[in-house]
Amino acid sequence: MRYARTKQRANYSLACNAVKKLRYKCAMRTKKRDFVNGLAAGLRVLEAFREDSGRLTLAETARRTGTTRAAARRYLLTLVELQYAAYDGKYFSLTPKVLALSRTHLQDASLASLVQPVLDAISERTNESASAAILDGTEVGFIARARGRRFVSVAMSVGTRLPAHCCATGHALLSLKEDREVEKVLRRSRLPGSPERVLQEIRKARANGYALNDEAFEVGLRSIAVPVRNKRGDVVMAIGIGTHSGRMQLVQMAPKLLPELQQGQRILASIL
Repeated sequence: MRYARTKQRANYSLACNAVKKLRYKCAMRTKKRDFVNGLAAGLRVLEAFREDSGRLTLAETARRTGTTRAAARRYLLTLVELQYAAYDGKYFSLTPKVLALSRTHLQDASLASLVQPVLDAISERTNESASAAILDGTEVGFIARARGRRFVSVAMSVGTRLPAHCCATGHALLSLKEDREVEKVLRRSRLPGSPERVLQEIRKARANGYALNDEAFEVGLRSIAVPVRNKRGDVVMAIGIGTHSGRMQLVQMAPKLLPELQQGQRILASIL
């Protein structure tokens, strides 16, 4: 477990170091008038989240970046608005969306490496496909997947992105946000129907602790998902199981599949 946590922190560090090298390399080749100081300062804020500190206060960020508190606050709140960072009222922390900055890194991210054995076990026990996804704006991005023995959907694979409003993993992740945050996401989404109907489904997922999807994305595809938190209580991802409507009724999904997801949820919460 200690190795897994160290590896996860190292990924953030490697990403920040790569950005740092690129920034200075480009700066050397760029004329002064073409250099964007605001962008450079924003990247310094990302670099401040070193591997020895997953969370920073406003004062710590200002000190590490050599900027004023007012400037650091603007950069941090911009990262929060763009969902590259989260804020709990005192501490700022990077979100998994940082990992999605690199498509290549997505396949090798420690997050995906840690969740894959859990998904494999769930798929083996249920004979259904299992997946893990992170929230990225109005969409979810699938970072790991275990294909079951039974056919579900050819459209789903690692790297697939779906609108958060029409899939169980999206509802599970949105269910841990306050209504006003969910409404902001829904306003930016292309909804086929009423936002209120989707909001009600997300509220139901919040109350139940899991989300159900009944052919909202693809005819014949039903899915169930739960959110996953790390040891600090931060929402990291959602894991879900997909099945064909011909194999399982909607009312059967929670009794049959939820215990497997909840076990995976507990395992991941203990190692992330």
